[in-house]
Amino acid sequence: MSVRSKFRLFLFFFVLTIPELYPGDSPLITIPVRIQDPSDQHSIFQKDDFQLLINGREREIIRFEYLEKSMGILPELQRHFILSFQIQEFKKSLRSRISYVITEILHPGDQLILVSPLNIYQLTVPENREKLLSTCNSILIHDFLQHHQIRNSAYKQLVNRLQKLKGGYQKSEIFKGPFVRSINFLNIYPTEFKKYRNRYLIPDPSIFQKVNTILMSVEGDKWWIHLHDHQTYNIFFQTSDIINEINQYIINTSWRNQGFPKAITSKLNQLEQLLLLAETFPRKQILDSLLRGNISFNILAFSGIGDAPSHTQSIVISDLERDFTKISQASGGIILNASNPTQEMTQLKRHVDRYHEIDFYFDGKIEPKIITLNFLTQKTITTTYPSTFSTQDIQTLIEFHSRKKVTISDFSCTRNRLAFKIHSFQLNPLQEGKQHYALIKVIVSLANPDNAIVHSSDKILRASDENLDISLALPENLKGTHLLNIRVIDLLANRQYRFSRNINLNRP
Repeated sequence: MSVRSKFRLFLFFFVLTIPELYPGDSPLITIPVRIQDPSDQHSIFQKDDFQLLINGREREIIRFEYLEKSMGILPELQRHFILSFQIQEFKKSLRSRISYVITEILHPGDQLILVSPLNIYQLTVPENREKLLSTCNSILIHDFLQHHQIRNSAYKQLVNRLQKLKGGYQKSEIFKGPFVRSINFLNIYPTEFKKYRNRYLIPDPSIFQKVNTILMSVEGDKWWIHLHDHQTYNIFFQTSDIINEINQYIINTSWRNQGFPKAITSKLNQLEQLLLLAETFPRKQILDSLLRGNISFNILAFSGIGDAPSHTQSIVISDLERDFTKISQASGGIILNASNPTQEMTQLKRHVDRYHEIDFYFDGKIEPKIITLNFLTQKTITTTYPSTFSTQDIQTLIEFHSRKKVTISDFSCTRNRLAFKIHSFQLNPLQEGKQHYALIKVIVSLANPDNAIVHSSDKILRASDENLDISLALPENLKGTHLLNIRVIDLLANRQYRFSRNINLNRP
């Protein structure tokens, strides 16, 4: 065996034994859960309402917390935005929406992932957002132009085939000419149409996976804004028209041999199936990536096909909107079709994503995880959450959660006084003549049994040591069992720690 082969074998063995690195101090894994209760939008849920299973085995829910986020609210942690496009060309209606997102929604320090038709770009939002807007426009103009040239060539080839067949039906030949043209067309066009559809008309799941890989190891709100133009699907409408013409040709022709129309009809059915987007839309793959990364998916759709779409156009658009709506709702986003860009963007900025977070301890096994969340009461609800994690997903999460991260310990609550210790936060690099320090934000809230917040406080603290001791008096008038939520944010490291516990107040 060569030295290189031995080295490869050692690496493989090392990966398999990674679980031994986490025998006792298991990190917490967090999954987002979105709950829809058709009977009551304001339902209150508790940890005990759910049973968590990991690979079929029940696991303890360590933390179950209700959260809200909105693009219009600037949080403490860094935000991440993704801009993507299903657009035929870079036109004025697109520019105005991009301008609003960058200048009105994004803030300095936010991270922007720009998904052009050709590449994925990672950008940090500067103080001068107009400069970022200029950069994004330059990138998109360049990439859309190149993409349009490639796409247009394939589009013209499809249109030429449609026009040639349509021209054949207008000639005086009754039998041989149109039949041969129809068969030849149906032997070639479906393959070319399928290739074009998959390349240019259906969202690519691998893009969502790549973005999720980038964002899986970061904390903070994550928002995906997808700009979508129905005009992109004109080739569907043109193909549907030619299918109607072929059907008319079959109906209006007197056939001596019934095998001929059957041969055309068989191939025609295959082409019709390619127009059914619901059969091919990769909804599950896209949604899985979004849920694993807790990315809220928002769609801004504008038609461009006229005020009165045909029956075929309505079907195609309806299929698209149904799939996009399911993805956006399940991930906490919104789909907007407003014709007024200002109204559309205002709705986007005001939209609130309401969800819960569940924490459970890592079991030490780096392997695929199947997550099942059972609702234990009689109510009928719909839950969406990341139900599967690959081995690579788990390894990425554990490596991230095992890094040094702000945390709390030595918690106690005696006679309405909280005490705990904050440690493992990031100190800024030492500079000559200056003392190193950390900036820690501590947010404390108390909720009564009805889940109403009865007390909250927040402070930003400056620490110059490796530990920070906290002692906090709670209101003396609060008595009985309350849910305590503590959120500690390391502002320099962009990391946070959440702590939840039921406590009894005014007891020794």
